[in-house]
Parts: sequence; structure tokens; C-alpha cells
Amino acid sequence: MSKLEELIQELCPDGVECKNLTDVANILYGYPCNAQLFNTENIGIPLIRIRDVLNGNTETYTTEEVPKTFIIREGDFLVGMDGNFNSGNWKGEMGVLCQRVCKIYSKDENNTILDKYLSHLLGPIFKKIESSKQSGTVKHLLAKDINNIKIPVPPLQVQEEIVRILDNFTELTAELTAELTA
Repeated sequence: MSKLEELIQELCPDGVECKNLTDVANILYGYPCNAQLFNTENIGIPLIRIRDVLNGNTETYTTEEVPKTFIIREGDFLVGMDGNFNSGNWKGEMGVLCQRVCKIYSKDENNTILDKYLSHLLGPIFKKIESSKQSGTVKHLLAKDINNIKIPVPPLQVQEEIVRILDNFTELTAELTAELTA
């Protein structure tokens, strides 16, 4: 029996409770940035747009004064809300969260859910929502879609073990990809 199976058997023998995402996590929707203040000359603060979510960095900057609430830091979990609903943890320096990108993070009021658990869990959920959307040219992730998400919320020890397993898997996958590329 694996460590994860042991933890589940010990800590949640009657199953895992599912909760609305918005009960355990905050959703920060991006700032409506002024495109006239964008530049690629590294002037101002980096600007995080939909196209930047997957690669985790940006080449676009803004000189706009933006409320501190919309400043993103390395490791924050972001989701593109148009097109392919890409998600990932921000790899770049701090930047401004621009509209049609959202940040999702633990409310952490009751120490209920880990940010890393959320990031591993939510990526596939957003891809499932994307595949269910019927759209003409561009699919749109709506606030109501996010508000309707229900997620399993196991005890923190179980979340930590899930994160450990998935982080190891991600690292091994990256190493294998690098070897295959070489």
C-alpha cells in the first residue's frame, strides 16, 4: 500500500468532501489595462496576458499605474480565460495581471487547501471546461464557469502527498523530455 493510500485510509476513510472552489479559494480577475501604455522596451512593469500564461514570462511591459492587488509574483497560479484556457504557475518576475487572465489562490483562512494542490488539480478541470464549450472562433471562460467548479478537499497531509507525487512526476517528465530532445 502506498503512503497516499495509507493517508487516505487513515484520514478520510469515509471519502473526501467536495467543496465549491470559491469556498476555499480566491479568484482575482485581471486588471483592464490600457493597451496604449504597452511597450516592448522593458519600460515599466511586466504585463501578464493570456499568451504569457503557458511559458510563464512576458516581453510586454506597461507604464500604467495599477493597484497593488493586481501584482503577480513568481509561483502564482494563473489561468487564461480566452482561447485554450491554459493554466500554470507564473515563472517570471513580478508583473501586472491583465484582463482575461485570473489568479487562483487559497483563502487560507482555515488552512484548508494548499496553493500547489490547487494548481495541480485545476489545470485538467479547466481543460475539461474548455472541451465542453461550444463556440464559434474563440472560447471564453466565464466567472460563472469558475464559480460552478467543485473540487475534492482532502486533509492537508493528503494534499501534501499528492503534491509531492505530482511534483516528482513533473520533474521526471521534464528530465525525460530533455533527454529525448538531446
